[in-house]
Amino acid sequence: AVVPNLVHAVHIGGSKLPTVACLSLLTAAVLWNPTALVLHVDKVPPSSASLECVRKFATLEVHRARAAPAPGGRTSASASRPRGSFVPLRPEHMSDILRLEILIKRGGVYLDADAFAVQPLGKLRRYEFSMGFERSGQSKLNNGLMLSAPDAPFAKLLRASYNSWSGGGWDEQSCVVPFKLATQQPSSVHVENYPEPRWPTGRKRPGPFGVSSYNTVILRGHMREAYGPVIAAHLPAFTHSPAFNKRRLARGDAHFILLNALSRMAVAPSRLHALAGHPSPGGELCDAVLFLTKELLRTGHLAPVREDLPAQLSPLFPADLPDCANATALLGL
Repeated sequence: AVVPNLVHAVHIGGSKLPTVACLSLLTAAVLWNPTALVLHVDKVPPSSASLECVRKFATLEVHRARAAPAPGGRTSASASRPRGSFVPLRPEHMSDILRLEILIKRGGVYLDADAFAVQPLGKLRRYEFSMGFERSGQSKLNNGLMLSAPDAPFAKLLRASYNSWSGGGWDEQSCVVPFKLATQQPSSVHVENYPEPRWPTGRKRPGPFGVSSYNTVILRGHMREAYGPVIAAHLPAFTHSPAFNKRRLARGDAHFILLNALSRMAVAPSRLHALAGHPSPGGELCDAVLFLTKELLRTGHLAPVREDLPAQLSPLFPADLPDCANATALLGL
């Protein structure tokens, strides 16, 4: 494998961590067992149950505030202090820059807070750089999920593209530009989901590097089938308001993603690198599972229907521990 067994996440702005950030890192810890998970921040988020949950699996690393592009399209945006006259950047755009710099320096897997491990990475770590294709108005490569070797040429190309960026737009620079660059340098990037998988009806369905828009048709009772080929699922806007994600909340996607990870555990908690420093790895895992289950239910995420529950949880899942037993009972297992 050329991609290091590392997982990175980024949280910019110092706001409270969303609950799904812990769900994201838990799935990565359990299914990919990386040697390290790192949450990169510019400010330590305020104390919360979500932050406590994240700290079970990841270390926090504080970076300097992002620099911003200068008027007229010239930029020196980097991890160093800004030079010259700059316009403000949105936290999302600061995150776009930081995640590329991290991948160039260290390599590994980058996950947005609303991106989740579904199956082992397998062959994806053999490619020097990987992104997933999506079409939502324009053809894009979604930067919420990326795999990279250190100093990967395509990662450097993406980072260099910010030097001529005007600083405007939402995802033009972070998703549309990567697709355009991939068409110019196809040998430097591996693209999953191209062409996009479709249901027989013609509607989009999740692909192996699953970029799934909030209105992708996954019927309640058929999530195991729909997510079957997915290696990593990115559910954009999963951290938005409940009204925006009404269909997902009703289907039980978040609980499905959690239970799927627990059903596919390949190593015991004591052998998970993310929990290696804890005196009771099983207890820490169960504490996180119970927190996520309760918090997701409290915020309107319904439990999956019987057809969407795993046939059984992994025998390595410590179901006999009280917190794990309480969590699975809440979900009908």
